[in-house]
Amino acid sequence: MAKIYEYCKFDSSTVLGCTYYFENKDLIVEFKGGTKYVYHDVDGMSYKLFTTHESQGKAVHEILKGNFEYEKVV
Repeated sequence: MAKIYEYCKFDSSTVLGCTYYFENKDLIVEFKGGTKYVYHDVDGMSYKLFTTHESQGKAVHEILKGNFEYEKVV
């Protein structure tokens, strides 16, 4: 059975973790303050680049913002 989603927790000063949904390619990024954003149509390569980046805070700006539509999760 294929994975439906994957959760990653980070040792980051700003990003707590993320959940990636393989079927619809949504990436939910949770910040330490409790705010969550969902980035839509994130390809697998961008997801891996984000999770393996030396700083997930920087990766949000370098990899996700400006390249994928996103919205704040309420």
